Amino acid sequence: MDIYGVMGTLLSGGVVTRASWNNKVLFQAGGYTIPAEDIRPNGPITKELLYACDEPNLNIAPHIDLFDGKEYHTGYTFTQEDLFADDWFIVENAIDYFTGVTNE
Repeated sequence: MDIYGVMGTLLSGGVVTRASWNNKVLFQAGGYTIPAEDIRPNGPITKELLYACDEPNLNIAPHIDLFDGKEYHTGYTFTQEDLFADDWFIVENAIDYFTGVTNE
């Protein structure tokens, strides 16, 4: 699959990876709102900061994240190699993918 297929898959809620990657997947995240009262107290953005800025909510803009099986890496930026690659494929079941069960 090429980058056009990747973007269509991500925008429709799918998960993708490249054949050359080792247990890394991309997915669309964000596009939701967290009420100030539900913000974790020790994070970089607190409810007090939101209230000081006259904001009742924290709006999380849509973005693409990478998950490597252990950590989420927010705001993935495609490399030029990624943009021109044709070895992308859809991950049908992320649990099976990370536990070694194949989709074949």
